[in-house]
Amino acid sequence: MVRLIKSGDQGAFVKLYQQYHGALYSFLLKFLKSPDQVKDIVQDTFVKVWERRASLNEDLSVKSYIFTIGKNLMLNVLKRASNEMLLSREIYFYTQHTNNFTEESMLNADYERIAQNAIRQLPPQRKAIFKMCRHEGKSYEEVANELQVTKSTINGQMVKAMKSIKAYLLIYADITLAIAVFF
Repeated sequence: MVRLIKSGDQGAFVKLYQQYHGALYSFLLKFLKSPDQVKDIVQDTFVKVWERRASLNEDLSVKSYIFTIGKNLMLNVLKRASNEMLLSREIYFYTQHTNNFTEESMLNADYERIAQNAIRQLPPQRKAIFKMCRHEGKSYEEVANELQVTKSTINGQMVKAMKSIKAYLLIYADITLAIAVFF
């Protein structure tokens, strides 16, 4: 079947999809718990297999190849989710047990202002890199290509930005905000 797929046989590819999409879906759902996200990842996985069909190795397990791509795509989704400040703030917001919505809204506005001040105090290039990675959701590689620097430069700038923001939050906000933003 791999030989046919490599040659561009769409029928063979459809059979491959039918054979593995259900198992891949079940596997990913155990970790991600979001049917919509998992459906997207399964689709993206098979798109990648089709796009890379010419490089398929007939001697290796196509099932392992498919599951590895799916797992890596899932890990990318999880990594992005864990890095999103918005997600962290939402978790913080919904875990608080307060009945006073006005007070809660004011606190959240204060926390947002403090977090934005922490970002504003970064040097210009570091701030731009932080915003591209965190607010725009771009990968380090995408930012590195756009700014024409190395991926390790982006990584280093993000580490410095996170340390600086964390220090700022620990000084100007309570520990709850610092924990919410970084975990």
